[in-house]
Amino acid sequence: MNGDNMKRETFGWFLPPLRALAVLGVLCISNPGKGWADFIGSSSGSSGNLSAEVDFSQAGNVLTVTLKNLDTHVYGNTSNDHLLSSQVLTGVFFSIKGVTSLSNPSSASGTLLNNLGGNVVADGWAYSTSTLTKTPGGALGIVSAGYSDPGHANFQGGNGSALDGYDFGIVGSGYTAGNRIGGDTPGQVVVQETASFTVTLPSSTALTASDFSKISFQYGTQLSEPNISGGPITPNVGVVPEPSSLTLLGLGAICSLGYGWRRRRQSA
Repeated sequence: MNGDNMKRETFGWFLPPLRALAVLGVLCISNPGKGWADFIGSSSGSSGNLSAEVDFSQAGNVLTVTLKNLDTHVYGNTSNDHLLSSQVLTGVFFSIKGVTSLSNPSSASGTLLNNLGGNVVADGWAYSTSTLTKTPGGALGIVSAGYSDPGHANFQGGNGSALDGYDFGIVGSGYTAGNRIGGDTPGQVVVQETASFTVTLPSSTALTASDFSKISFQYGTQLSEPNISGGPITPNVGVVPEPSSLTLLGLGAICSLGYGWRRRRQSA
């Protein structure tokens, strides 16, 4: 075998994995930050039939807050067995170390029940634009009721309506669309089980579970109604690797494939 053939044979095994690595690099560059949100963790709390959870994740300076009503009790539509307004999850309070406000860009999403007017979740929820006081929880909040300080919906895509009741609050899986809530006639617009919100943090400093405190879940239309403290955040045990880590993992896998391909060539 002459020198040129040896060079081609030696380098030839590396070309397939090298091409694959190039494709991987292009994908990483063309999709910076795409899908790389770090799941920070979850906090939950319960009292009787009332049970709720909040999940936090971060991508850059965007914080995603997912609020869940875990109440599975089945409520009917009779005078003695119906969902009370005080059993509707209407907010979550929390504090984040070094953060005094939340801001745009922001979004709110979820599945609406009894929705006959073309509403969206953003029509009935607001985030705190400054530090809150006199709450049963932390100084930040995402709420669907004005409580003692009526405000207006401020999530993007909403109509800016007043937060004047439990409308757009979150109900558990035991509630059936069309059933009565409190003394109201059937048909109040509510969110089914889960609502997800994105808000902007003042900076993109990576948050950890220890940065969150004073988490609590608020029900009903007044701060005097049930408020359940959330436990310490349970960090996620399967955090998605950073892009650089995935690239290294991909490189290792590609080189392993290339080595195996070379060995098969030599055997042949």
